[in-house]
Amino acid sequence: VASKEQKIEVCSEMAPLVEKFAPSKSWHIDTLTTMLSIAGNECPNSVWQMLITLIGQPASSPYRAVAVAKLYDSLQEDANQSGLVKAAIWSLGEFANLIVS
Repeated sequence: VASKEQKIEVCSEMAPLVEKFAPSKSWHIDTLTTMLSIAGNECPNSVWQMLITLIGQPASSPYRAVAVAKLYDSLQEDANQSGLVKAAIWSLGEFANLIVS
């Protein structure tokens, strides 16, 4: 298990690489969500902000329902990761209609 300092460093260095080398929007969204699920308290604010920006982009429209559902499920599993909570609350506020039906 990584220490808090290691999680901060890994998140800070990993997020730009995830953005730069993402093979698809779906993978990009899934990877950022996973990062926030594991180390949401240690990830810098830029990570959850990057995720909500990505979900909100028109090009991400085909992936929104899956992204919002995954954030909702992740939030149900662990609501103690602040970055995850922020991304999930924003996503549910904007796009909950996509997973309600």
